[in-house]
Amino acid sequence: MQASDKDSPHRGSKSITRSLLHGMGFLLVVDIVALALGFAFFLIAHGTLMGLLRLAPYWRPAAKVFRLAFDQPNSSDAIAQLPVRGYHAFRLIRTVAVMAILVGLGVWLLVQNGFCAQNIICIATRTH
Repeated sequence: MQASDKDSPHRGSKSITRSLLHGMGFLLVVDIVALALGFAFFLIAHGTLMGLLRLAPYWRPAAKVFRLAFDQPNSSDAIAQLPVRGYHAFRLIRTVAVMAILVGLGVWLLVQNGFCAQNIICIATRTH
């Protein structure tokens, strides 16, 4: 006789697994599309996504983006935000700095080299 889902100790694991796979798929698709556009776009997209992911516990708009990305639209908006205290402030400053460096480097690469100089498909199909 099989136990019903109500009696199972793992009854929520299916939805948690689905949610995690949905979120990882979203991040993977964004990174692959950005990498297909070029290394500079990858730096911009990856820096922005990873920065927002680390800011989500402190900043509601970032948390909302990742609730939607991880397929949790009905989760409560009243989830407590973490207060910004000593070591949290250092972590936030470091996160914003790394995010700014990655996005800035990506924009600098695009401005300096243009789209075709950093896109592998454009480089491979260019004839000289």
